Amino acid sequence: MHGRLLIKQLVDIFKNVVDIFVNVVDLSEKVVDIIKLSNSFGPSTSSLASKKTKKHGRGRVLITFL
Repeated sequence: MHGRLLIKQLVDIFKNVVDIFVNVVDLSEKVVDIIKLSNSFGPSTSSLASKKTKKHGRGRVLITFL
């Protein structure tokens, strides 16, 4: 009985971690959109946008895997 409860708690924690990760990916998408919108103001943000997009690409693969 105790082991079953522990497994249920671990599954709940894992679901919460996945939810947090999904929220972070959504937030990073919004950040990338904001950076793309602000690209017209100067070239310095374009390098930052490309870094964010690469990071986001890995996140998308991980989400698909889960």
